[in-house]
Amino acid sequence: MTDIRLVSTGVKERDVIDFLLRNPYFFVKHMEVLGKMKIPRVEGAPIPMVERRLDKLRERAEALEKRQERLESIALVNERAQQRMHKITLDILAATDANAALARLLESLREDFELEYARVCLFVDEKSKERSYAAIDSAYLLDGKAAKALRRAAKGDPVCGSLRPAQRAYVFGEHALAVASHAVIPLRRDALHGMVALGTRDKQRFTADLDTLYLKRLGEMVAAALLRLTKD
Repeated sequence: MTDIRLVSTGVKERDVIDFLLRNPYFFVKHMEVLGKMKIPRVEGAPIPMVERRLDKLRERAEALEKRQERLESIALVNERAQQRMHKITLDILAATDANAALARLLESLREDFELEYARVCLFVDEKSKERSYAAIDSAYLLDGKAAKALRRAAKGDPVCGSLRPAQRAYVFGEHALAVASHAVIPLRRDALHGMVALGTRDKQRFTADLDTLYLKRLGEMVAAALLRLTKD
């Protein structure tokens, strides 16, 4: 092999080869260099091994770029969710009674979280009426058939798309048919039992594979605040 000395830098061809061997991912990080390279091909011959490797490098670089974009998008979504959670927490902590806390919660969900529909449902029985919910506005309370139909849906962790048509009607009323996707956040702490229902016209907003960690934290925070504000 003829040793070519690069005029501008004094670097030898062997130096370049050694560098590339020590840095096999160089072209992954610097894809723009590949576009300026000339790879000879013999007519009628199979694709040279080096060209095959270059194709693989390009594919790997594209995959890495897409992964990076996806990670950046997830990071941005998480940052926005944290900011919204912080604001909604401060709003609820500033409330002096349960009705004010619930009003602030629903306002924040609709405006800050950009949801068309949001509702709080607290399940009522005789015991909870006497002990906890006497001072809470009736718009937040459910009893009878409606409460019975929704109790099972408000257990465990938050779930997306779990409500059946009849249950959605109890929660969203006349807007039930307009709700294309929804999430249920259980409220469960001591004797308190209920749910926060989130609804939207966007079919892709609440999908079965959605990470519900923030929804779970929201439910825990709301339940703790309500329990504090409804204690005698």
